[in-house]
Amino acid sequence: MAVILLAAIPHIYNLMADSVDDVIEHAETLVIGTNDDEFKSISNKLRGDQNIVDLVRIHNLSDQPGYQGICW
Repeated sequence: MAVILLAAIPHIYNLMADSVDDVIEHAETLVIGTNDDEFKSISNKLRGDQNIVDLVRIHNLSDQPGYQGICW
């Protein structure tokens, strides 16, 4: 699987971030697909111009601008 991924996207390691905070800092759109505790405390770190697609229903994000909860 990794070989196929690297063949298709050889620069994938340059696209990865080390932490959720790094992702939030640079992202225009956040897609949250896991109900990990790390995501439950991000509401105060979000910018008002970011879109949020919540696939797992993290309750404290629903009042954020740009929030969309889907698939639950």
